[in-house]
Amino acid sequence: MSNTEKKFGHSIYYMNDQNIRDGLLAQKVKASHLIKILKERNIIVSPLSSKEELINMLKFIRFDYYEYVYLSSILANQDKKESKSSIDIDKKVTSKEILSTFDAIKGVLEARQITAEVSQQNSKKIIINFEYVEFDHSKPPMRQKSFRKGVVECDITATGAMLNYPANKVGAIIKDQLITQLSQKLDTELKPIEFDFEHSTVSARNNFFLSVINSVEKYDVFDVVTVAVKKIEDKKGKDSTSSSDSNNDLVGEAFTGEVRNAILRGNQILTSKIYSGLNSESYYIYKITWKIREIIPALGSDQSDCYTVEIEFSDKDKAKGLKYCVKTVQRFSTKNKLNITTDNPLKSEQEKIGKLIYKTALDVYSKI
Repeated sequence: MSNTEKKFGHSIYYMNDQNIRDGLLAQKVKASHLIKILKERNIIVSPLSSKEELINMLKFIRFDYYEYVYLSSILANQDKKESKSSIDIDKKVTSKEILSTFDAIKGVLEARQITAEVSQQNSKKIIINFEYVEFDHSKPPMRQKSFRKGVVECDITATGAMLNYPANKVGAIIKDQLITQLSQKLDTELKPIEFDFEHSTVSARNNFFLSVINSVEKYDVFDVVTVAVKKIEDKKGKDSTSSSDSNNDLVGEAFTGEVRNAILRGNQILTSKIYSGLNSESYYIYKITWKIREIIPALGSDQSDCYTVEIEFSDKDKAKGLKYCVKTVQRFSTKNKLNITTDNPLKSEQEKIGKLIYKTALDVYSKI
């Protein structure tokens, strides 16, 4: 994406009066924003003016392109926390090779309107910060734009490297480009380990998730928040919720209802008769959210913070790929109990726990 596009957006100006009016009426647009627009037109108004009064003034003014850009930037969907994925590069590499590989893909990303900046934090860590604009044409015109940011990290180890990237389309593009370029530089085809349960049994898929949540080193399971399950597709490739037998349809619907109820029962989910029944049928786990607490030496886990974490298949239909997220934290207060409210984990906490969960998943997967 060019600097002009980054600053002002795409060059096609397509807003009509109705689009502008819808934008002005949005809750995100405050009176102070409208006062700024009028001030740019050398129109001074009282700071106590209501939003309705200001809109009545603005309706007689023809918006130009830069005012549209300003208004759309206010209405743009802000960046949100996303799950991450990781891959293990089982080939010894140097920081110089990784750095040059990151630089090599910048041109490819620019062609896809993804702006990227590469930096080296230390001899063992290289990061690439990227930005792009995402459009959702199902929304009203003034609210279609979303500004996205992301970070790809490469941690160099003694035997290879660990690549951590956002679990979305742009993250996958950057990951694929990096692997391709690095394979060329090393003159070998890198084949990172990819989680693939497409041809595995329901039992193997479920055991994977249950093993992961119970195997995170130095952390206890405090609670299971949700377990999302899906019915495995039949051999004919029909929809997973359909059946040729009407009685089976009814049974499937009943099971779905029971599972939805069970999801609300916290740590009782995995021991309930409902879940056990589904587990022995054709339902498999594709996502699980649980809470963990660090085991403090000599104290256990009763006096540590509580983190809500999540893992799921990137492609739940094929049971392939894996993404993870450290969602929230409940701090252990000075009153010797967990706070009721939740906070966003620190970046260092997200990185530490996220990498530990991925390492656990990798170890479990290698043993299945």
